[in-house]
Amino acid sequence: MSPPSPRPETAPTPPAVRDDTAAVVVTHEPRGDFAARLATLARGVGRTWVVDNASGAATWTTIEQAIARAPRTEGIRSPHNRGIGWALNVAAERARHAGYRWLLTLDQDSRTPPGFAAALHAWLPHAPEPDRSAVLAPLHHDPARREPPPRLERPRTTTHVMTSGNLVRLEALEQIGGWNEQLFIDMVDHEICWRLWDAGWQVVEVPVILPHSVGAVTVCELAGRRFRTTNHAVWRRYMIARNLTWLAVRHLRRRPRCVTGELRAVARELLKALLAEPRPIEKLLRSTQGVIDGLRARLGPPPFGPASRRRRTSDRSRIQLAADAADLLS
Repeated sequence: MSPPSPRPETAPTPPAVRDDTAAVVVTHEPRGDFAARLATLARGVGRTWVVDNASGAATWTTIEQAIARAPRTEGIRSPHNRGIGWALNVAAERARHAGYRWLLTLDQDSRTPPGFAAALHAWLPHAPEPDRSAVLAPLHHDPARREPPPRLERPRTTTHVMTSGNLVRLEALEQIGGWNEQLFIDMVDHEICWRLWDAGWQVVEVPVILPHSVGAVTVCELAGRRFRTTNHAVWRRYMIARNLTWLAVRHLRRRPRCVTGELRAVARELLKALLAEPRPIEKLLRSTQGVIDGLRARLGPPPFGPASRRRRTSDRSRIQLAADAADLLS
């Protein structure tokens, strides 16, 4: 009598290393035990690229030391912060030319367990349509929240996922032209997922956990109610508002529930920032500026803040912001 076949939600034991997979870690002034995290990641893939966006000289020296200790790892450094889309595209191009089929995308703070890439791969045969699966994404869990990790019995399709921890099929990525570099940061993950869906591919979540934190989260209390805020910087509030507005204009008709859900979520986060975070008026004004620039498709690096290349010349005054708003509404 033959043994029973395994249930579809049971993934096989994965191999230790995925030779068909490369990884990219995007960095900007990484801190903590970056070298240990990088070494653990690199042991599970064929090759790893660390793409650095304008870290200082001392930090880059530390990154180079971490690269030297990690197996099959190379570094790429940009003297200017060119955004996450550029960094991911550089690594994807290197991976394609080297013959890899998949790219694992990670933030500098991501802490992958050993064999993480193989664990994601092991669920591919159980995806709804394996041949159309362009992204295999883990479930993110913030250990600081002291909540149990999310649970998932089997892979499922989803509209979009965060960039960190994704296993991306390079064939699909090449077909749609890679990540949108003009968004620079924020909503880059939403945008590429929606383009993949439009091109006939699928984005799939799998039952693999990746520890991940978003922002410098703090717990606040107001009128007896407790809530969390991410404490994003002013320039990040601008980027979130700008890029989401730009995306909403282009995708509202095709995916109204998705877009309206994101708009509500960002509005809630902004409201919490206004109630409990420093510099609330500036965050409101810059978010308004972001909406105006998103409607006008003014993309690229932020016009102000530490990531700006034109800080002294591009930071528009509040008077100019008011003029833009009046012009837009006229």
